[in-house]
Amino acid sequence: MPHANKERILVIHVGALGDCILALPALAALRRRFPEAYIELAGYLSPHGLLERRSPVNRVISVETLGLHRIFSGAVPEDVATYLRSFDVIISWFGYGDDAYRRALESLGQEDRPRHVLIARSRPPEGSREHAADYVLGTLAPLGVEAEDRTPRLMLLPEDHEAAEQILQDLWGEGSPERPVPLIVVHPGSGSPRKCWPVEYFAQLVRALDQPDRRFLIIEGPADGDRARRLLALCLGDDSDRSRRFLLVTRPPLPQLAALCARAQLFIGNDSGVTHLAAAVGAPVIALFIATDPVCWGPRGRVRILDGTPSVADALTASVHVLEQGIPDFDLTRRPRSRSDPIRSPYPR
Repeated sequence: MPHANKERILVIHVGALGDCILALPALAALRRRFPEAYIELAGYLSPHGLLERRSPVNRVISVETLGLHRIFSGAVPEDVATYLRSFDVIISWFGYGDDAYRRALESLGQEDRPRHVLIARSRPPEGSREHAADYVLGTLAPLGVEAEDRTPRLMLLPEDHEAAEQILQDLWGEGSPERPVPLIVVHPGSGSPRKCWPVEYFAQLVRALDQPDRRFLIIEGPADGDRARRLLALCLGDDSDRSRRFLLVTRPPLPQLAALCARAQLFIGNDSGVTHLAAAVGAPVIALFIATDPVCWGPRGRVRILDGTPSVADALTASVHVLEQGIPDFDLTRRPRSRSDPIRSPYPR
């Protein structure tokens, strides 16, 4: 069993953005168990690079650059073995179902270092109704890790907010970060078309919410096709005045996107990684779950989930309820006070 201080811990995780966000409670619990540990994460630079300094992760390294796929041959190449032996604990949410990978990685645990190798699924098995965040957190039980907070939380940096404010300059008009106009962020896409509420429904909802003092950001992600542009066209119609209240943001870097979502009075989206991201930075979220089970995959935080076949009226009622709460103040998760006071969290600088 690893000691509770000054450990070097490697986490291997190769999921998409939503999986990455849902691993945050497990990473936070790992940090509480080993408060002085150095935690490195081997994953994809997008999305996992988002976690560096904004979560308990000290550093993110590319799993592709490391060449960890070579372990599936059943042997650990010497350069990879040297890297892996620099850690006291290895947690692999990757390769669980491959016997050759498991045997090769576990063979390292029979040496002096690493002292503990844990290989587990990165998501619940088929048929399980356990929430994905709870499942991943539970895989750390052999390390003595216990849950205190099961809600994903992402801490943003000053540069994230500065980049977001640059994007919003034209949209704010007379507003300012000290006295912002209401901002509604809409992401009509998802990684799978079957998870998407119809664009026409989004357009009806947005037009019903549109008021002269509100501003709308429509997010276009890399897997969204033309959904965001179709939505913008349907929202604007022939109204030139309305166009000043809408902005299409195409494939923004994830830290910038997170900071934009953190400013929202309301975020509306499908079951997607972006919706999980918005919830993790504290935005009030309306999540539309058309094809997946929110019991397992729903975002956590200030979230209202509409599942099955929600109507425009259902979404409008939920949205109006959120908007009637007023513009929330930024909390420390969403907006650091200054460059000299960047995070105010237990996460590494």
